[in-house]
Amino acid sequence: MGGRLAMGCDIHLYVEKQVNNKWVFVNEAFWLGRNYWLFAILADVRNMNRGCVPITRPKGIPNNVTSEVQKAAEDWRSAHSHSHSYLTLAEIVAYNWTQIIIVDGILKAHEFYRWNDWGREDGENPDSWITDAGYTPIEYLTEPEMLEHIEEVFRKCENDHLETINMLKESKYHIRCQWTQPYYKMATEFWSEMMPRLLKVATDVGGCASDVRIVFWFDN
Repeated sequence: MGGRLAMGCDIHLYVEKQVNNKWVFVNEAFWLGRNYWLFAILADVRNMNRGCVPITRPKGIPNNVTSEVQKAAEDWRSAHSHSHSYLTLAEIVAYNWTQIIIVDGILKAHEFYRWNDWGREDGENPDSWITDAGYTPIEYLTEPEMLEHIEEVFRKCENDHLETINMLKESKYHIRCQWTQPYYKMATEFWSEMMPRLLKVATDVGGCASDVRIVFWFDN
């Protein structure tokens, strides 16, 4: 979702829980995909052109980190890891995920066609887009021009939507669009996949969100 940069950035995330005033490693695999909007929210990483208000700037590895996470962090330091930080579940929940961000994206013709017809009015994101074309030469159309281009293709395809999408995939044209979204819609996988698991860990320690934390860092 969004963001084409010279080098990719990934997150490495571990979960700890506090039991009897001691942090304990949660021996499960917690994986997050590459979502630069989420990275910007969690720790101000890859936030250059996004304008997100982060939960906090990177805080480093906690002093009382578990030995398992400490070893993982040390193993990754030689791989140019950066922006080490941690957040309790309480901090994550207290954050205002409903604040609004302006998204600036570049869409291909078929991406715009699908979004404009089946998601835009409902406040959904396009299926895919990029935020920066880099050095790739791109031919842009205004929205009226793009709509006219799509209508021409639609007629050639005899009003067949699937055939129109397939033909538009061959189009050289792009369009730059802006739309607004609440932060949580820019991190849907985090909320659908990660948060339920963190809440489950919290139930294991009496339901206290302050006794669960994620410890994480990034690599390029």
